[in-house]
Amino acid sequence: MLVQAITPADQAAANLTTRARRLLWRAAKRVPRPLSAPERQFARTAWAYFATGADSCTGLSPVISKSNRVTLYALGGTLLAITAANRLGLIETAAATDRILRIVHSLAQLPPGQDHLPGLAVDCASLTVYPPAGHLQTGMSEGPTLMRLLAGLVIVAHHYRQAREPVAGILARWNLSRMIKNQRSQPTAPTALRPPETEFAHYMARVAALLNLPWRAPAARGATAYLGTADQFYLETVEFGWHPELLWQAGSAFLSQRARFLRDGHLTSLGFDIIDRAPNAGEAPRFARVSTKVAFGWHAIFPTPYAQKLVDAVSPLARPKGWLAGYFTRTGQPNDILSLSTNAEVLEALHYRAHGPLFPTGT
Repeated sequence: MLVQAITPADQAAANLTTRARRLLWRAAKRVPRPLSAPERQFARTAWAYFATGADSCTGLSPVISKSNRVTLYALGGTLLAITAANRLGLIETAAATDRILRIVHSLAQLPPGQDHLPGLAVDCASLTVYPPAGHLQTGMSEGPTLMRLLAGLVIVAHHYRQAREPVAGILARWNLSRMIKNQRSQPTAPTALRPPETEFAHYMARVAALLNLPWRAPAARGATAYLGTADQFYLETVEFGWHPELLWQAGSAFLSQRARFLRDGHLTSLGFDIIDRAPNAGEAPRFARVSTKVAFGWHAIFPTPYAQKLVDAVSPLARPKGWLAGYFTRTGQPNDILSLSTNAEVLEALHYRAHGPLFPTGT
């Protein structure tokens, strides 16, 4: 039996009735609390990816454990992971500051292209840029990548005084207004490493607002929001706090996935992940997996019984060097990838549970 996608009936079941609104508001308004012993072990597992895999000179960790490159999207996640781990007590402040300054110094060495922006991926040791600098003339799938990196830079500058001046220097070198102009270009097809900007538009607008960049979020989406991935919902929340419009969209997506579970028993946590195999014939890739980072992300922002089932389902995926990316629902086999983004976002989610957003901006 092939894994079924979310149906119109699931979407209808996710309509925000009075009961559903109460569930979401109760979950969203829960105050931070100390992590439990299992949650602290979850955090230590996620931090192991960064503790063992970073280059000693540049401070960069690879996008997956068997690679020597990191995307700028994942590099932003690295900065956020270090901040979360420090605030969770997994690494001392002096050590965290040293790691962050090494990464910022490495970023400062990247040669800007003709748009005064770096490439999308970097060699962790040599800092070679891939693709070559200057490629950002067309397409707008670079937007989520660069906004994710900007989020990391803004947040570390907020928490670490020593990082403020070098971060300001980097931002001064990059032509951010040109990047915003590029967002009006025709979008390119999404990949596992570059999420489509249609999924991340509200997140991008939230980051842009912090830097006074002229980027606005689109109007609230309708039923299509149910079929999207969860990454943009929990990342924006755990980093910057709830936004009223975001709660509606995130709640709709969460409740539609919960409705699917109530209908046929299939857990759903949709996210952008690198996968270790091609999907089975006739099986929609995004519905064929439970994503580890999304399970923790949903549980962070909507700590409900369904979200706890997601965390329980991925808990066997802990490994000595970090969390595997997820598992395939049809076979139960793990998605045998150790990725930076998975482990960074688990740390961010657990930080939110313990302390709230990394950079609360209010509403």
